Amino acid sequence: MGRYYNNMSKNMNSMDYIKVNPQYKKETIVISDLHGKADKWEWVRQKLISNPNLNVIILGDAMDRQEYGLEILLEIQQLSEYGRVQYLPGNHDVFAYNYVKAKNRNQRIYEVAKKNLERNGGNVTMQKLEDFDKVVWDEMKSGRIQRPVNLEEFINWLGRQPIQKITRENNTNYALAHAMFDTELYNFNRNFCLEDALNIQLKNSSSNILKRFNNVMWYREKDTRTHYAPISWPKDYVVVVGHTPQTSVNVQNIGQNPERPIVYVDCGKGDLQGFNLTIGKHEAIEPGTIKNNLRTQDNKTWR
Repeated sequence: MGRYYNNMSKNMNSMDYIKVNPQYKKETIVISDLHGKADKWEWVRQKLISNPNLNVIILGDAMDRQEYGLEILLEIQQLSEYGRVQYLPGNHDVFAYNYVKAKNRNQRIYEVAKKNLERNGGNVTMQKLEDFDKVVWDEMKSGRIQRPVNLEEFINWLGRQPIQKITRENNTNYALAHAMFDTELYNFNRNFCLEDALNIQLKNSSSNILKRFNNVMWYREKDTRTHYAPISWPKDYVVVVGHTPQTSVNVQNIGQNPERPIVYVDCGKGDLQGFNLTIGKHEAIEPGTIKNNLRTQDNKTWR
């Protein structure tokens, strides 16, 4: 197995992220949908290291499709403890969370999660969740995480991360979520999480709250199958989401309504970009000219 690296990153570990230097400006950048792509995550790591005052908000779906999602999410978990990264889970996180938590509690929910993983590039995720201790051990040996974590601790952390966030920067109100922000759900519980959603399902409830949760996880404007409830739009906010793949970060309006501005940051069709909340503009994270200098290492080794 192999990751993409440049020569600098081989000598860096996660402790490099927590050094604080006041000469750097404070910034917040939003990205999403890394989907196990180690080369994409490496550009984020370099960004974090180059500016110790940078915070990154990731709108879910670090796992599935490519090989290193669990490793990336383990690193995100520990970086979140230093306040450098915040993770708002997405629909692929629902798959992994329910796969682990419902396994011995509800066979139907477990089977749905398993099938979703199988259909959406999650076989490698299931494999590594089953061999979790080895994955953690390898990450510790590499220096990318600093302490051991067991599967229960890790999955509980994932399940308790809020799925929505409101923030204000540069005199602009932002509402962040994986696929769509839902004001009604946020007002019901601003810390609503995957654990809350699973508990509703375990009670065999098809409540309005669960429908709005599904909007947050799945909504795509042009796919009515993902419209589980009418949009509950946050007034006077710019919504920032991932989930719907784009070639580059772009600003649109839901339903061509100028009062519903939305920024899509899932750049699955192109180079990795983010949206810089501090300046209100998109930001290249994976410069194409530098990308061409990356090489794949021997497929037989992790590092």
